[in-house]
Amino acid sequence: MAKGTDLDVRERRASAAILGVLGTDGRHIVPRDVQGAPSGSHDFDIVTDLATTAVEVSTLADHRDIGAYAGWFKMAPDGLLEVSGLARGWLLMVDATGSSQATAAGVQSWLADLESRQEFSVNTRSWQRHLFEPVGKRPANFETLRSMAAAGITLGSALETAPAGQVHIAIGDGGYTYDPTDRGILPRFVSEQLAGAHRSDVDKLGGAAADARILFLWLDAQSFFPIVRSLDQGPPDGDLTTVGALNEVWIGRHFRDDAVTVYRWRRDHGWTRHDVPPIQSETAGVRVVK
Repeated sequence: MAKGTDLDVRERRASAAILGVLGTDGRHIVPRDVQGAPSGSHDFDIVTDLATTAVEVSTLADHRDIGAYAGWFKMAPDGLLEVSGLARGWLLMVDATGSSQATAAGVQSWLADLESRQEFSVNTRSWQRHLFEPVGKRPANFETLRSMAAAGITLGSALETAPAGQVHIAIGDGGYTYDPTDRGILPRFVSEQLAGAHRSDVDKLGGAAADARILFLWLDAQSFFPIVRSLDQGPPDGDLTTVGALNEVWIGRHFRDDAVTVYRWRRDHGWTRHDVPPIQSETAGVRVVK
């Protein structure tokens, strides 16, 4: 929501990014969600002599998992971990809320133990079936699987094509594993958000008196590392659903030098990527009419 009669910083940067793509000539910004505005007002309009576009700005963020994702990616940059003393490469499916520290400390001994037993595909949850058996009757891999499961590892598979000791880490969330090479992650995730946490934004814009409607969502990179990695592979691939009356959805990414990359979805046109030069000032090139 704007402060007073002006836009807040997040809204100004979004407006600057949009106009950085569309151009500033003949366009100006009119704040709408200001003091005294009706409840449910969208953030601002982009107005030309011919049309009015309503814009709502929000953020895709899940702060519950920020620390968890950060830990996994600190341990295994680019999803890879080099482990000495192994004869095979491995793929480990891990839960986002698991312990990266426990995994880093135990992964060498766990995988070496599995290799020594010629076990190259395991579901770590299987240890639970033997919990109440006498110790002497439990499988030889019982303690290894229990330790792996406690660290958040759910599945492990040896990879025929990976170099020995190269361990690939795939992070899951709520039982779903994100494949960073899957460029459909973002469209599926955003569609879920439009039907859930951001449904109010869709409805708000649906009630706007405008010729077109844009929902601009800043992507919190710390919350969604797998999605960021997917975007690094290329533009999103896949259509959005549950968009209501929206004409466009923009996903914005910040970078340290204040440059912004936006992924723009347009109804019947799909996705395009736009790199906006560093925004040194949120007011640069943006004409705000109060």
